[in-house]
Amino acid sequence: SLGHSGVSVIGSEINADRLEEILNFHKEQTQINISAMLVFTESAEELLNCRPTTSVAIGYDIMSMLEVAEKWQGTEFKNRLYEVNSQKLKPLKTFAIPRISVKEEKPALSGLAVFKDNKMNTLLDNEETALYCLITNTLTEGEIVLKGDKTEIKYANVKYDFGFEERLNVNVGIHLKANGNVENLKELTEEFLYKEDIFG
Repeated sequence: SLGHSGVSVIGSEINADRLEEILNFHKEQTQINISAMLVFTESAEELLNCRPTTSVAIGYDIMSMLEVAEKWQGTEFKNRLYEVNSQKLKPLKTFAIPRISVKEEKPALSGLAVFKDNKMNTLLDNEETALYCLITNTLTEGEIVLKGDKTEIKYANVKYDFGFEERLNVNVGIHLKANGNVENLKELTEEFLYKEDIFG
């Protein structure tokens, strides 16, 4: 029933044209709520065949899981339909959606999938997700665990500039109020930015 669509699952085999077709379909079907969530999984068939554990449908289990993760980690997932379409219109044409895996026949949050120009660009694990959310200013407050080291973020504000002349240059300024090993957090953040192509 489209009227009850809370989650749309994007599988790893999808190509850019098909993804655009699906997003356009969502826009045209007014009975699909614009706040419906997009999630990524390695196998859509395996995920959708999971038995619901706490609700009547697997989609509601996924929605609850993401809400818990947002409260616990202070993460703000930008994966609702209107948010994804908004991010695609920005200069970088990059968006990120939660990555849901199947563990012991149950759905589990296993990180983020970053898309560029409708193509899956980078897969991030849960630890890298915390850094990604910090860098993209979608981490407000909460506890993040990096290399076994807990850092409690009280406040985060990020400013970044993109240079587009010859190649993409990213300058990131992160301002924090935090309890924990901030030097370790700084080192891991810089390492992550150099290692992962999170802006496509």
